[in-house]
Amino acid sequence: MGRFNPHSALAYTGIVAVAPVYSMVWAVAKGITLILPKKYYWQLDGWLYSSYQSYIRLYFEVYTGVKFVFHGFEPKEAENALCIMNHQCTTDWFVFDILGSAANAVGRVRFVLKSKLRMLPFYGWYFEQHGCVYVTKSFKKDERLLENAFQKFYRENIPVWLVIYPEGTRHVPALDDDGQVSNAVLTPKHKGFVSCVQNLRNHAAALYDITVAYTCDQNGRRVHDPCMETMMEDKYTEIHVHVKRYEMSNLPQDAGGLTSWLHSRFDEKEKILQSFHRGKGFPDNVWMAKQDRAHVFLHSAFWVGLTTLTLATSTGRRLYKNTVLYGGVGISILSLFYVNYLE
Repeated sequence: MGRFNPHSALAYTGIVAVAPVYSMVWAVAKGITLILPKKYYWQLDGWLYSSYQSYIRLYFEVYTGVKFVFHGFEPKEAENALCIMNHQCTTDWFVFDILGSAANAVGRVRFVLKSKLRMLPFYGWYFEQHGCVYVTKSFKKDERLLENAFQKFYRENIPVWLVIYPEGTRHVPALDDDGQVSNAVLTPKHKGFVSCVQNLRNHAAALYDITVAYTCDQNGRRVHDPCMETMMEDKYTEIHVHVKRYEMSNLPQDAGGLTSWLHSRFDEKEKILQSFHRGKGFPDNVWMAKQDRAHVFLHSAFWVGLTTLTLATSTGRRLYKNTVLYGGVGISILSLFYVNYLE
């Protein structure tokens, strides 16, 4: 058993306690937009998602004091894009809350996720409603799932930053006593990437190549494996993010060319991560995302206040309990059955 972490406990409790209320608000929004053109649902869902992520920033950014330092391309306006990134820890997704805020694009962030995440109470089911795509370990199945998702993006003109992790799993590179890194990234899996590029060419204008590095000492070295617990315990002082933008139209057309292109990008990631952990930092210009504390506090007050009001009445408590029981636990059980027996 690991040591009890009160900081993580606070974050988990605060974030999860609001989830049933978010589900109720989303259900009302979904019902209202059923009779309207699809674009209104995606606009309202995007606002709700962005608002809830602002609340999460209260814990991961404001409470922890972690500093996000960006290098290279700075997105200043929202555009449809495919995003590829190295995958180190369970909080990598939070990078897109900060990066997306620079371009008012948080509401359009959608992920390609492992199918088992369907079983997460509240979040697993909602992610699919938000436009995330679940995949298995079989590309024969995944190819059809991806194509259906991309057709929906195009048909309903869904605004999107689609995030994929080509490595396919989390990888924490080891550091030796001298702070040297070897095998900073894994060899990327190309099939899903190729499918994403080929199907998003007519919908996404750009590809964002993103590299993340976690540091916690004055030399830029990482001495703890990154995860939610170490972030909440102030073991990380900075998270560095390198961003490059490529025009989607300039990427190779054929599968072989795209595979080589992807491998070249991860070769570059290997080099800049090794350089980073030798204390040389990331290349290119440095910029900082706007820290709009008022925005974070406003949205946090909205969700905490709405949750408090819900729990203050017997009717609200009953709705909350039923949402937890049926919308959280119930759907998770059904998802467990689906993932293990029907998928």
